[in-house]
Amino acid sequence: MTQLRTLRGAVTRLLGWFGRAALLLGLALGLVLVVPALLGFDRYVITGGSMTGTVDKYAVAFEREVSVDELVVGDVITYLPPADSGTHSLVTHRIISIGTSPEGHRVLRTQGDANPDPDPWRFELVQPTVNRMSFHVPYVGWPLIALADPEKRRLLLGGPAVIIGLLAAIELAGAVRRSPGREETDARSAARTPHLT
Repeated sequence: MTQLRTLRGAVTRLLGWFGRAALLLGLALGLVLVVPALLGFDRYVITGGSMTGTVDKYAVAFEREVSVDELVVGDVITYLPPADSGTHSLVTHRIISIGTSPEGHRVLRTQGDANPDPDPWRFELVQPTVNRMSFHVPYVGWPLIALADPEKRRLLLGGPAVIIGLLAAIELAGAVRRSPGREETDARSAARTPHLT
């Protein structure tokens, strides 16, 4: 009985530790994602390796909207490449040159820091503003990617719920065992049990 109680205590402590760790991790992730948004930053999860070494895969890039006229060579921006580029998703790359079109518009060229060659397109930004990276936080993007997948979302959200349920069940079982009526019943049962010497 003592070993069972010791084992139950160890499991309760372990589940409690996991529950607290999951809660703290969730709180930290929430702060990292929510506070910058409240301060006016947009966020992008980096899903490719073209900026590895500067902004690694699964980092979250926090960006502010700036006027296209403010851009300088060296800025990292997130934009949608030209329609004829063959790329239909947002790209986060560094500006390596800024020129001027015959019509007087700014023409940009970008390159991923980990790519050996510049992007094969030159482009004008048709909108008056673009998102420029201010800072990034490494590795916190993977939960956001995982939450987009229904299977992983169930695991990420359901896992902590199961732990909390187990902790509640263990606590309830302990409370029932410690209830006054049960102690009296156990005491009467022990008094009726003959002791052999």
